[in-house]
Amino acid sequence: MFLAVHTAGGILISQYVKQPIGLFVVSFLSHYLIDIIPHGDEGIDRWIKKKPSRLLLVEAIDISLIIVFISLFLHNNPQANTMLLLVAVFGAVLPDFLAEGYYQITTRSAPFYRLFFFIRKSNLILAPLYQHKALHHRIHKTFNIEISTYAGLLLQLVFLVAFGILSM
Repeated sequence: MFLAVHTAGGILISQYVKQPIGLFVVSFLSHYLIDIIPHGDEGIDRWIKKKPSRLLLVEAIDISLIIVFISLFLHNNPQANTMLLLVAVFGAVLPDFLAEGYYQITTRSAPFYRLFFFIRKSNLILAPLYQHKALHHRIHKTFNIEISTYAGLLLQLVFLVAFGILSM
């Protein structure tokens, strides 16, 4: 799922869980629950692989949606605790950053490969990142169903709107 969907899920959770550590844990775990649902990322991944610069477009759209969603939420909920909001968002998106981190550290063609030269020597960091990446991948493949990119985008939009409505 796009980070915007996970962000929206985290924000929804922040409406119900008011203790920061509990909020972080529930938001973090929600990421995996949401990722169990087939969501069409495979087609987007193949599209990006054909021309890696497309990743910038996809990420720009995703980040823009996150900014719009958080702005709308804060506009409609001026009394919202921004600290809790940040904890929820951080917990909800962290699993993707951990999985992407392993890729960036270990893949020569990755944009930030050279930046992480010092980490590649440390199994203390790489081993847990690898285990997380493998778990994250297994969760994505729980149902082993690949849906079309268009169906996946529509499904993610439905989740984004539903989480938004439930959060406001």
